Amino acid sequence: MSFSVFSKTPNWGNAQWIWQEEDGPANTWVAFRKTFDLKNVPNEALAHLAVDTKYWLWVNGKAVLFEGGLARGAAPNTNYYDEVDLKPHLKKGQNTIAILVWYWGRTRKVHDDSGKGGLLFHANLGNQII
Repeated sequence: MSFSVFSKTPNWGNAQWIWQEEDGPANTWVAFRKTFDLKNVPNEALAHLAVDTKYWLWVNGKAVLFEGGLARGAAPNTNYYDEVDLKPHLKKGQNTIAILVWYWGRTRKVHDDSGKGGLLFHANLGNQII
């Protein structure tokens, strides 16, 4: 389950946009993977994600979100990020989060191209930040 948030801003902590060394080119796909250990599944595990342009999210090999993404319109404050509850997909022990990001690299009616791809991910898992 996920939903898009426009108005509030999460506490991104020290999160930074990441991407490959090269900013483009258009129609670039980049795969990200993070493996980590959990002593216990936290009571709350909300992840905040933003990408340019679309992404697919897997947790422990199971698809969690299909085509999440960003629509950057011409109007101010029309950007958004997705909030995804990871808790149902986490387990005690080793966990893996995988994200496939597609950078479209085009400006069209409902999307204003940023000029480069990127992924911003932040999840507070109790005593661990991913």
